[in-house]
Amino acid sequence: MIAGNLAAWYLRPSVPPSQATRRFTIYPETAFEVEALWHHALALSPDGSNLAYVEEGRDGRRKIYLRALDEFSATPLPGTEGAISPFFSPDGKELLLTWSDPNHPIWDGDLWILTLGDNDRTLRPFIQRNHNQRHGAWSPDGKWIAYAADESGRWEVYIEPY
Repeated sequence: MIAGNLAAWYLRPSVPPSQATRRFTIYPETAFEVEALWHHALALSPDGSNLAYVEEGRDGRRKIYLRALDEFSATPLPGTEGAISPFFSPDGKELLLTWSDPNHPIWDGDLWILTLGDNDRTLRPFIQRNHNQRHGAWSPDGKWIAYAADESGRWEVYIEPY
């Protein structure tokens, strides 16, 4: 019996080695550190191949940039000027973000979805209401989106079907 247990322990499948930590530097267009951290600035795609982040560009406008981790440069995503809080969909094909109209007299954030297809970068509203919605996140199955909103007069968490 002891010999059988020892043989089973010895012949057990080995644990695969963990991946090495990857470290790299993002060279921003401007000094964005404090501003970006305030706006929940980083999102890693589910497959670990892309990073979406907030940066204030040379033009002074905050926008979302997308960088493949195997490349050295990032691409600003058109139409995301003023956006914060990027969050990838579970399949990595869409990006949820908080966006507000810079011309609006009161900061009134809305949730928008950006399709990340090669030939289709469609930006469409998900929730536009007369109060703030911010910091959305998809459920792991992609069927729900949770977000913070002040609809009741205080900040609460809401969940909407997707």
